[in-house]
Amino acid sequence: HQSPSGDGSYIMPDLAVYPNPLFVPPPPVPHPGPPPSDKRGNPHARIILEVAMAQRYSDLKEKCKLWMQQPYVRAVLGIKLHETKNTRNAQGHKDRAMK
Repeated sequence: HQSPSGDGSYIMPDLAVYPNPLFVPPPPVPHPGPPPSDKRGNPHARIILEVAMAQRYSDLKEKCKLWMQQPYVRAVLGIKLHETKNTRNAQGHKDRAMK
């Protein structure tokens, strides 16, 4: 996808969900210009997921806001994973906090 920042660069989300053409038929009146799609012609994603481990929360929030500026995006889910804690769960794995 082209970056929502408008600088001409290409980015990709951590996870993207786009509709199957069988479930979303083309509109009866075509819109001007090419339909929104990626470089390979796949329909643009409608749901974007961003997962941040090393990024700061403010950076994640800004990236999610940029995705929401795209007209084809219907939902953005941002998850911030924090450092592991010193506590462990019943299986012995270290706990991790999420916001």
